[in-house]
Amino acid sequence: MNKKTNKNLFKNAGYSIVVTAVVVAVVILLNVLVSAIPEQYTRFDLTKTGLYTATSEETAKCLAELDQDLIVYYLCAAGEEDITVKTFMENYVALSDHISMKNIDPVVYPNFFANYGIETLTSNTVIVVNENLTDDEGKPLYFVINGGTSSTTDTTEGLSEFYGWSMDANAYYTTGAMLYYPATFVGEQQMATAINYVTNTVWPQVYVLSGHGEEDLTYLHDAISNNIIQFNTLLLGDSIPEDCDMIIVHNPKFDLTDAEYELLSQYLNQGNDMLFMMPHSQESDLANFNKLFESYGFSIDNDHYIMELSNAHLLSAQYPYIFVPTLGEDSAFATINKNNLYVYSYYALPISETSSHRSSITFNPICFTNTGYLATWEGDEYDNTSTSKYISGAHIVEAYDEVETNIYIFTGIFADRSYNYMVLSDILKESCNVELTVEIESVDLAYDQLSILESEANLWGSIVQIVIPATVLLAGVIVFIIRRRK
Repeated sequence: MNKKTNKNLFKNAGYSIVVTAVVVAVVILLNVLVSAIPEQYTRFDLTKTGLYTATSEETAKCLAELDQDLIVYYLCAAGEEDITVKTFMENYVALSDHISMKNIDPVVYPNFFANYGIETLTSNTVIVVNENLTDDEGKPLYFVINGGTSSTTDTTEGLSEFYGWSMDANAYYTTGAMLYYPATFVGEQQMATAINYVTNTVWPQVYVLSGHGEEDLTYLHDAISNNIIQFNTLLLGDSIPEDCDMIIVHNPKFDLTDAEYELLSQYLNQGNDMLFMMPHSQESDLANFNKLFESYGFSIDNDHYIMELSNAHLLSAQYPYIFVPTLGEDSAFATINKNNLYVYSYYALPISETSSHRSSITFNPICFTNTGYLATWEGDEYDNTSTSKYISGAHIVEAYDEVETNIYIFTGIFADRSYNYMVLSDILKESCNVELTVEIESVDLAYDQLSILESEANLWGSIVQIVIPATVLLAGVIVFIIRRRK
């Protein structure tokens, strides 16, 4: 090899080194610049359902109105991250300058969670803290979203609070004899709940009547309140608590006593609100309940229930006692109408306006059927030849001397697994003057997933990690040898 050849070789080598150095420097610079860009601009949610992204108008409004600084603690041991929860939380906090997020490894900080009333910590637990507001004990307001021990909805035991089931009565599917509701991700609702909770110190108080065989309303509390409305049990004694914003009566089996009747009458006469969901009772004729209703200009026929003729309003021709009523104009249906959803009536009892009542009372039918007929509880005999408008829900308003009383009445089974809970939510929003988060839809997890067998995963892993790098390296060696021989 002559001197000229050596000179050219060193010249080319030096040029290659300089170019390589420049390329490496550019790559490093680009990495630094890209890493400085907020993650919401560099990370894209490609899931069909927008699983990792908060997309509702309610969330945008909530975050736009947020004027207090909040800290979100994401508690999770290394290697136990739920990618859905973690990614969603990172995307969510990036939407507001008032929210910051800190990752806490409980292995490194074993006593951290004890400050927030958590006895047993599970990974992927989130704590939202407002250090500017305190509770009665002087501690910063906080809200815990439990990560659970399971992110699946096969069982309720240990289920993460970031996951749930569809509320849609028509969304179920069957496997054999078992009926299931689709799994959903409810992170957006949970964060809206947490933010509302830690940015307020006073919440509306709703009392649920007890002591008459009423059915449990826990499911409804969870669906409606999001911990913004405080639900309390009401056992009628000498008085009704002064902080009561509304009383709910849910499917009582036994009647009021005379003293309880007088207490509720006085409560309504003072311009307060009540919500009744009244079923057919085989235990009592509910005479005092009916007496209370008649004093406000309406009555319930407890001897019959409403059936439906029109196929357009039937859930199924086999079950004419389950129907979709026509809805009147009322704020109770704001969310239902906005989202083109349906209300269902189950074994509804006919409601009617009494022939005479105080002129200050206005009776507003808000749920009814135009093609209904009545059936008796004693048997299947009924007359379906003469159809009529039967009312299954009403809003009664009495206004005088700047005092307004509102009574909502729905009959049959109304608080069930359907969108009916949105009606009750809108009623509470109106009566309690509060914003709730039930309009935020949960994200369906029943999307199609790419399934790869373990053998296929190992094959592709070997190709990506071994075959491709080895091929590139071999090609580089061959090119180097060829150039060296020239």
